[in-house]
Amino acid sequence: MDEHPKSNPPEQHEKGKKQPRTQYPQGDNRQRDRQNQQHRYTTDKNKQQNPKNERNNNNNPPPPLSDGEEETMLSIREQESLTPLLPDEQEKHKYTTQKQTSEKEEEPAKHRPIIGITIGDMNSIAIEVIIKTFQDSRMLEHCTPVIYGSSRAMSYHRKVLQFDAFNYHIAHNITKIKHGICNIINCWTDEVPITIGKPNKKMGDYAFQALEAATFDLQNKHLEAIVTAPINKHHVHNESNGFMGHTEYLTQNLTPQ
Repeated sequence: MDEHPKSNPPEQHEKGKKQPRTQYPQGDNRQRDRQNQQHRYTTDKNKQQNPKNERNNNNNPPPPLSDGEEETMLSIREQESLTPLLPDEQEKHKYTTQKQTSEKEEEPAKHRPIIGITIGDMNSIAIEVIIKTFQDSRMLEHCTPVIYGSSRAMSYHRKVLQFDAFNYHIAHNITKIKHGICNIINCWTDEVPITIGKPNKKMGDYAFQALEAATFDLQNKHLEAIVTAPINKHHVHNESNGFMGHTEYLTQNLTPQ
């Protein structure tokens, strides 16, 4: 019996090479169905192997824009910002702006109490203490100081002590003071010779005039408090005023009758 000739084994295709597709007669849908089935199988297989690929791709930042692309985006944004608002949008924008402005206007201003300060003995350390205290501008954020005494004496001490950073405003009376700066009300117009560190009985008279002026404004509710600078009691006391000290004087003049 004749043996059937052995059929040749199918050719082994190298890995990576695309196998030739089976040709079907024209009008036969088997080729299209097979290709669609193969595509679905490949897609499902990739999703099973890498389920986070799609999520990771969404989290990746976009590539940087080139100079030309960046200029184009800026131009588009500028045009969008210049786009006129519709009537309804204009009314809403106007209402929002007015509301923000009114809220700012309703904010209460910080209360700064007006504090009267007597100049004390002009030959003593009193004026130096006053200048050093209010040379720090932070003090003016908490109160409005009004010094009762002499602007000439303040200017002399500022020059001698070289406190050029200390500035002040000369007010003719308590109604003319300014906030945010140190105020001085002149209680006399005399030119008083100052000899720092040397006792002078005349300085007691001027110190008492400053105390009287500050007390008067406090009695009339122009001041909220008084700070008294150092004095020499023996220089202030005389038979006409009967002054015994700041505490006794203020108690006598400010205690309700």
